[in-house]
Amino acid sequence: MMRTFSEQVELDINNAFMNADEFAQRIIYDDGSVQKEIVAVFSPGGDGQKHEGDHALVQVKKSDVINPKHNQTFIIHNQNYKIINDSNEDNILSLDDYTWQIKITANERFEGWRT
Repeated sequence: MMRTFSEQVELDINNAFMNADEFAQRIIYDDGSVQKEIVAVFSPGGDGQKHEGDHALVQVKKSDVINPKHNQTFIIHNQNYKIINDSNEDNILSLDDYTWQIKITANERFEGWRT
């Protein structure tokens, strides 16, 4: 049976991009009430250009992180990261029907992106 494009994208996300044996890794997500292990793609240094150090991007499945909000926590390599203030729409992006791309910081004192 032929799959639709949408069905194939979902399979690729689950079997390749969000696979801990391929591109992703296991991290801890804490929404403030429940802490659970999820699989995510972690990109230290934010956009890979100027935003090194405390900033990073994390790509997660929407089924794992249903409602991302400011101050929810990810534990990655024993480091706590919080979602950057989501009043700026660019901090939490819906990439498709299946994943979020979220800007996070390990430095709670600094909320904005460095320039």
